[in-house]
Amino acid sequence: MVDVAAKLAARVRLFTTGHNRKTDARDAHSIAIVAVRTTTLRVLRPDGELEALRMRCDRRDELTRLRVQTVTGCNGCWLSWSPPTHQRPDTLQAKAILATVRPRDIASEGPAPAAAGQLAELVRMASSPDVHSHTCFVCLWDNRCVSAAARLRTCARRWCLHVGERLPGGFRSDVYQVLRPDGTEAVLKLCGSLEEAHSEAAALQVWAETEVSVALFDFDQQAGALLLERLQPGSAMPRGQVGSVDTAASMLSSLHERQPASFRFRDVAGTSPSHERHARDDLVHERRTRDEPRRAMAAEQALPAVGALMERLSADTERKVLLHGDFLTKNLLRDGDGYRAIDPVPRLGDPCADVGLFATDQPALIIMDTAAELARLLDLDVDRATAWSVVWTVLQTAQAWREDQQALDELLRTSMFQRLLDG
Repeated sequence: MVDVAAKLAARVRLFTTGHNRKTDARDAHSIAIVAVRTTTLRVLRPDGELEALRMRCDRRDELTRLRVQTVTGCNGCWLSWSPPTHQRPDTLQAKAILATVRPRDIASEGPAPAAAGQLAELVRMASSPDVHSHTCFVCLWDNRCVSAAARLRTCARRWCLHVGERLPGGFRSDVYQVLRPDGTEAVLKLCGSLEEAHSEAAALQVWAETEVSVALFDFDQQAGALLLERLQPGSAMPRGQVGSVDTAASMLSSLHERQPASFRFRDVAGTSPSHERHARDDLVHERRTRDEPRRAMAAEQALPAVGALMERLSADTERKVLLHGDFLTKNLLRDGDGYRAIDPVPRLGDPCADVGLFATDQPALIIMDTAAELARLLDLDVDRATAWSVVWTVLQTAQAWREDQQALDELLRTSMFQRLLDG
């Protein structure tokens, strides 16, 4: 099968009888003549990547239609029992308002539960990996599908920013270098969902005076955008760097001592299914792209046990703090003579969870020792910190993307690791 341009077929018809009349029969005949006698035509072949892109686009259109339908129902429920206002609330504000609703009679009992169900569906869709991309953002209350470019223009107008180049490293978010009106450099972060933006902004406000987290200049609730401090030189902390454990201990001590404000952060408890699902999705991708169908088999088999261990550690903790949630070396950036933490995934939970996560991000041979040393510096339970490092190590090994994958596989097969995994 070849691609015949319409212009070539028209040229053939021009020199045939019939004064270039275009009928189905003549058009088919002229196309066939061009295809047979021209050797430079492009041959059409199946394109797997193009087909996969088409399927993802179709899936996104389907999700967008579903979300618009859900938001429309939400608006209908809202207007049936709430007076009209100039601005609709976002999902978090709507949840807080719904919690205060007390039906006056049997007729008013229906809308509030219906609105609560619609909100739950919106939150579920917002957490779906199929919904997010770097090109589209669905506003929850005005039924608009907004591109990243439109959100960027909105933020630039609001804060009078000069937008520079997009910064590398963003996975669920778009991050741009910007210049503020006073000439200071900043970073504009367009989050993947409103819930992520609200949660991160609330956590950065809690840690504003610690001087170990990036500073939040402003927050746009409608666009899900954060205007952040620009760290210089902004290089990530190297893995296994001498003195990194002491630096991490100082940072975690400052972060964990701050008490959460009125914002209701999510708890680590109950998140093991989402962690396991994310690990399995990454594993499927790595096995396919590397053509290694048995990659990380031991870690995959250990995922159910890790989920149980994670929930057990979350349930029996004696102290809950506001966790960074993604305390990895890639999120600890150099700023002057020290380091600052960026990109939190804030959760409430056991402080040893952040300790174990930092240890897991170190070279495989020193993961356990790093967890124990960091726990002692923070005066935390060494056994719990080590157990959390087991949880995160199995999850990272199952994701199968690290360069020291073989060393991680060998660590999982050691008797000490198996004993810790079994509890």
